[in-house]
Amino acid sequence: MDKTEGKDFEVRLKDLEAKHEEIVEKMADFESQVTDVESQVSSLDEQAYDLEGGLARLEIEHNDHRGWLNEHANHISELESQGAYAEDDLS
Repeated sequence: MDKTEGKDFEVRLKDLEAKHEEIVEKMADFESQVTDVESQVSSLDEQAYDLEGGLARLEIEHNDHRGWLNEHANHISELESQGAYAEDDLS
């Protein structure tokens, strides 16, 4: 091997080392981005969990209100029936 070939190899080696360093830096940036995305996903999971809990509470309240409305509708029907009986008694 002559001096020219040796220098070509040195230049090539330096280029490869520089590319390797560039790839390592890109991997570090990528890992940082992955960590950020994981954090965002975790935050969204927490928000979804909170929303599911809120929805469950609203469904319970809705069912409670529906029961309340049914009770009042039944009470109104009873009062109307009593009113009809009273009208029959008056006639």
